[in-house]
Amino acid sequence: MQTVVVLGGYGQFGRHIVERLAHDAALTIVVVGRDESKARAWIETIASAAKATLLPHAVALNPVSFQQLLLQYAPKVCINTVGPFQAAQYDYPRLCIQHQVHYLDLADARDYVDGFSVLDAQAKQAKVCLLTGVSTVPALSSVVLDTLTPKFSALAEVDYCIAPGNQTDRGEATVAAILSYVGQAFSQWREGRWRSVFGWQGAVKKRWRSGMTSRWVSYCDIPDLSLFPSRYPGMQTVVFRAGLELPLLHWGLWLMSWLTRFRVVKNWQVYAPVLTRISRWFQRFGSDVGGMQVTLSGSDNDGKPIIWCWELVAAGGDGPNIPAIPAVVLCRKLLTENQMESGAGACLGRFTLAEFYEEVADLNIRFDCYEYQR
Repeated sequence: MQTVVVLGGYGQFGRHIVERLAHDAALTIVVVGRDESKARAWIETIASAAKATLLPHAVALNPVSFQQLLLQYAPKVCINTVGPFQAAQYDYPRLCIQHQVHYLDLADARDYVDGFSVLDAQAKQAKVCLLTGVSTVPALSSVVLDTLTPKFSALAEVDYCIAPGNQTDRGEATVAAILSYVGQAFSQWREGRWRSVFGWQGAVKKRWRSGMTSRWVSYCDIPDLSLFPSRYPGMQTVVFRAGLELPLLHWGLWLMSWLTRFRVVKNWQVYAPVLTRISRWFQRFGSDVGGMQVTLSGSDNDGKPIIWCWELVAAGGDGPNIPAIPAVVLCRKLLTENQMESGAGACLGRFTLAEFYEEVADLNIRFDCYEYQR
C-alpha cells in the first residue's frame, strides 16, 4: 500500500486529483486541508466509486505541521495544490527532500517556478523527483509545443490562451493569483527581445474552430514566458493571454489594470476575498464551456511560412479537471515507474499528449489540431 498526500485535497483542483487517483485500490490518499468537515464531505461524495483508502486530515499548514504530516503518513508522493504561489517559499519541497518524498505542485507563479531549480542538486542527492508547474502551464503547454514542434524546421512564435467558462467555480487562491499581476508590468519575449507589458491589457478576441464561442483574452504573467525562449531555440515571440467569458467581468479587470498603472491601487491581490464573492454573483450567467488554444508559427522544411493550431474545448463543467490532470499522470508515473529521473525543476515535457488524452477520455473534452490557412 502506497500513500499519497494531497494538500488542498478538497479544493478547486485537489478534489479532481483525489477523485481520479481514488480508482487505485493500492493507494492510501490523505485529503489535507484546514477544515476536516469539508475533507470528510468530499470523501463521502466520492466514496461509492473509490477503491483507494481515503483519509481526512485537518491542519493549518506551516512548515512545522507539514513535517509532522510527513512523519505521520510517510507518503511516497506529496501533491501541493494550495495557492497562491506568488509569495510562496520552498519550505515544503525542501522538507520533502529531507524525508525522501516525491513532490508535485500546481504553481503558476513565474518567479516561484523559474527559481525552483535551486533545489535540483539536493533532490538528486536524495534521489527524489520534485516538479513545479504541474498544471495547464507549463506542464500541458510544453507538451503541446513538444508535439507540434517537429512540424517546423524553424519555430518563430507561440501565441496561446486559456478561457474558462463563467459557470466554472473559481477559488479564492486562483482569483488572487490573477489579481497579483493585473496592471503590473512584466517582461514578455517579443520579436527576439524582452519587452515590458502590463497584466490584463493587450486584449484580443480569439475564435475556436471546435465549437466554442469567441472570447476576449488579455496578457497574463506565467512561467512559460521565461521558460520557453530558452527551451525552444530560435523562438522569437512568446505571448500568453487568458480571458473571462462575460465581457462585463473581463473589461472590468481591464479597467482595474489602469487603476494600478495610474497608481490608484497598488496591488489588487489584497482584494481577492471580496472580488471572489462579487464574481460569484454572476456565476449563473454565461456557460460551463471553456477552452485552450495554442497557435504556432514558423517555417517548414522548404522555408514556407506555416501556422499550426491546437485546440481544447471542455464542456459540461469538466474544465477544472484540466489543471489537475498533469499531476494525476505524473503521480502515477512516480508510483509505478522507475523512469522518472530525480532532480527539481519546472514541469516541461514530462509526459506525452497521448497520455494526457488517455487520462481525460472519460470527460466531455474535445481536441482539434490543424494547419491554419491564411
